Amino acid sequence: MFDLTPKKDAGRGRFVGRIWVEDQDFNIVRLNGTYSRSSRNNYYFHMDSWRLNLVPGYWVPAYIYSEEGDFTAGAKNVIAFKAQTRLWGYNLKTSANNDELTNIRVDSVKDDTPAAQDATPLAAEREWQQQAEDNVIERLERAGLVSPEGDVDKILQTVVNNIEITNNIELPRPVRTRVMTTLPLETFSVGNTIVVSRGSSTCCPMKVAWPWSSPTNWLTSFWVITWAASTLSTTACCFPTKRRTRTSDSKHIPEEEAAADKKAIEMLKASPYAQKLESAGLFIKALQARTPQLTALLQAHLGNSFTENGTVTRMAALATSAPALDINKLDQIAALPLGGRVKLNPWTTRWRS
Repeated sequence: MFDLTPKKDAGRGRFVGRIWVEDQDFNIVRLNGTYSRSSRNNYYFHMDSWRLNLVPGYWVPAYIYSEEGDFTAGAKNVIAFKAQTRLWGYNLKTSANNDELTNIRVDSVKDDTPAAQDATPLAAEREWQQQAEDNVIERLERAGLVSPEGDVDKILQTVVNNIEITNNIELPRPVRTRVMTTLPLETFSVGNTIVVSRGSSTCCPMKVAWPWSSPTNWLTSFWVITWAASTLSTTACCFPTKRRTRTSDSKHIPEEEAAADKKAIEMLKASPYAQKLESAGLFIKALQARTPQLTALLQAHLGNSFTENGTVTRMAALATSAPALDINKLDQIAALPLGGRVKLNPWTTRWRS
């Protein structure tokens, strides 16, 4: 462990603080401090950066915490914030294809297998839809937005199966679940695949229910993905491999979301999670109380946001049956910390408990 102070006249932007190094190759594993000699128009924030030994010989940044208290850097400048920065995707697998299209090849496809020869028109159409759905999920995974399948997906799949069985839901194709690597609270569906964000996975029964609960919601995603398959280029336009998209136009209109919320609550009340809806409602209340401070966390990028004009709109009816929110009550756990339930391996982008 070393305490560092810049030399006199070393110039601006020099690190001051403490660093930790491992004792074999002297790689930096943590640094806590700031940069000195800021000017009126140039600020340096205090930070605590952690690095992980993910593969032999590599210590890479994985988590950075930043915080500033109230201070005045001029006549009218007041800065106060807390922030988390998480990094991942160091070993993402890139596509071996040089083109930006999907893997479906219509002109040269010739399948002589008995299953293909005996497929009815309806079965063939469903296979086509499934392939289109797989293409979009694969593109999201290659972009580092969706984690490879793992144990967390199996847990969410169990939740979906429980809701599906207790509500006597039968669909022509199976429902699957995948987890996004991003933290903003959002869920969306790609055909019959429910995608839950990293931040939303701490409350999976509530979040997993609604993306496919509404027939309108489900059919909208169904037709969008079918169109993507038929054109062979929509997938590449929506989720490019190298250029990351800031937002995606996969949102639904408020009427569809309201219908999905209503149907989801009915499904949850008939599911094994009916006795846990009070905790879900308490989570909604905590989210509403913190909405002004969590604008970035509540801004969806691929699906619909949980808030509208500063008010939580997603599954808001659950809050009516929840107990009063009391931040001073130590045994009342309204929400888990971000990353508190599962961990993401920054190198492989895989989940671990």
